[in-house]
Amino acid sequence: MLLVAPAPALRPFIQHYWLSRDNLAPLHRILPDGAVDVVVQWQGSTGTAQVYGTTTQPQDIPLPTAWHFLGIRFQPGQSRHFLLACARELTDQRHATDNLLAFPLPLEALLTSPDPFEFLDQALLAHLQHQPPVARREDRLIDVLIQQRGQVPIAALAEQGARSQRQLERDFLSAVGISAKLFSRIQRFHHACFWLQPSHQLPLADVALRCGYSDQSHMNRDFNALAGCTPQQWRGRQDVDFFQEPQTHIPHTARQN
Repeated sequence: MLLVAPAPALRPFIQHYWLSRDNLAPLHRILPDGAVDVVVQWQGSTGTAQVYGTTTQPQDIPLPTAWHFLGIRFQPGQSRHFLLACARELTDQRHATDNLLAFPLPLEALLTSPDPFEFLDQALLAHLQHQPPVARREDRLIDVLIQQRGQVPIAALAEQGARSQRQLERDFLSAVGISAKLFSRIQRFHHACFWLQPSHQLPLADVALRCGYSDQSHMNRDFNALAGCTPQQWRGRQDVDFFQEPQTHIPHTARQN
């Protein structure tokens, strides 16, 4: 899988574009990550586009083999600038892009473009010029949880945002599609996945401590809920394929088609 950085002006809103050609797997497992994607799939001249909401648990998505896939992954909480539905309405669902996109996405022009990533850059930048993004107070709190890898008590986060915990949860549900508590768990889970890479060779108890779990059993419960396996099983897998953990990442200034 190939990941490509968007134009610098889009990076506060777009995490990356991704491309997967000639799919061989009949199923793809999506794990919770707090993000929303627009996904184009095509073979020859036949193509469709769908919006994938963030997920609360692992999901196995059936995929047609030998097809190609191109995606836009929005930053958590930032899909609102490009979609006509709030993130909460999309959670654990996928829908055709009909009546959901706030910007035009002509599939034929996109798929025949010599540089589909540049095509997406221009389409999204043009949209933001016509509809400039408006910041929300929860944007900073989303960034805090990402930067702190979920290791911020929800009560302290609410205090930082000068709001009640109930209001914080409502804000996160609208912007991200899930609660602040679940988003925090997901950030911690992904941080643990990083430390479970073979190159680190850390004991599981050390990973749990480093990532803010109360103990190894706590980490086991989160992995079962968010990945469908234990940390030990995760460490032994050879087929882990996150959309956000690419085989190749090409920066905007050096990318190739």
